[in-house]
Amino acid sequence: MPKMGLILQGGGALGAYEYGAVTRLIELGWQPVAVSGVSIGAITAAAIAGARTDDIGVSLKRLWDVITLAQVPFWPAEGRPRSRCLEIRAFGTHHDYFNLHQWTNLCDVSPMRETLATICDFERLNDASHMRVAVTATNVMTGDQVSFSNHVANTDALNHVTPKLAPTKLTPDHILASGSLPPAFPMTFIDGVAY
Repeated sequence: MPKMGLILQGGGALGAYEYGAVTRLIELGWQPVAVSGVSIGAITAAAIAGARTDDIGVSLKRLWDVITLAQVPFWPAEGRPRSRCLEIRAFGTHHDYFNLHQWTNLCDVSPMRETLATICDFERLNDASHMRVAVTATNVMTGDQVSFSNHVANTDALNHVTPKLAPTKLTPDHILASGSLPPAFPMTFIDGVAY
């Protein structure tokens, strides 16, 4: 079985493409041994490395079944893309419109945190002997990119590479930090640091 490393980019539409492309590669017998991603790519990477039944295709389908909105019947086609941005059920939106002046972001990501915890086996995702995983986020205070990883081969590289490497036990928060993008999604705090 041929082995592959995957680098998954951010951007919702690219995530949908990556879902199809990775699913087809798996069907052709390719086996991921390392995966890295940012934003929707980090979410997809978590579904790949944390596939509960070791069936990556099933894990990706479960993820995309949750985050894909059904078509709104009888809604004019030209209005669909804008209307679909208003509420993504896996991410959630604010409904406290009386406190609009206090909002710092449009979406509440707690439903996605729950989705990741349900779809992904984080013990498996953190097992570097199963698959190496890295997700990238931006430190809000410094502007530095940080790559959170379940494996660092050369610990001396921690001081010399960009983005900065942080060997860590990955959690749903690390995955969400990678996709924290104002004004839609809020900052994610990890060990008191905003990403």
